Amino acid sequence: MRGLGGTIAALLTGAGAKAGVTTPFLTSAGDRAARLYLRIGYRKAGEMLHISLR
Repeated sequence: MRGLGGTIAALLTGAGAKAGVTTPFLTSAGDRAARLYLRIGYRKAGEMLHISLR
């Protein structure tokens, strides 16, 4: 059985596919979220750098 976060992410991914989304992508807030996304079928495609001037 999958946790609530995984269930919600999988349902939203499926809904996107039914709506015609062909290349979904996610950005994770950390390692825990990244592992969740990997479990539901996403794969790591690269890294992103965020810069803020605050």
